[in-house]
Amino acid sequence: MSVRIDPAAERMATETALETGAHVVIVNLVRLPLYGTSLVLHGPDGAVLPHEDERDEVRAAAQRLADRGVDVELLRVFSTRPVRALSELVHERDIGLVVIGPDASRVRRGLVRRLVRAVQGADCLVWIAPDGFCT
Repeated sequence: MSVRIDPAAERMATETALETGAHVVIVNLVRLPLYGTSLVLHGPDGAVLPHEDERDEVRAAAQRLADRGVDVELLRVFSTRPVRALSELVHERDIGLVVIGPDASRVRRGLVRRLVRAVQGADCLVWIAPDGFCT
């Protein structure tokens, strides 16, 4: 979703991973703009500028988890259909808990609702931060 991670979501992921020893995958969903020439010349990375996907903030969150001893993996997923991309990732990786936690001030509730609906069909728990954000 190309936004910072909500502090409550980061806490939830950290505490759960520390208690269970689970591997954490932080996914930075980046909506890929349809800039054909940029994609051909520079690839997906060149079509999205660093400030457009909050990559430094997301990397910092991953580093904080790693500093606390959590086994963490950071993925940047480029897609013209980020909701579908997350759903496919959750199903392919057989993930047990999905924490959806974008910075609420920087993302539309409708997008979060679509993300939640997309992963609800998976065999995993879904937690949304901040509490009540989708209601």
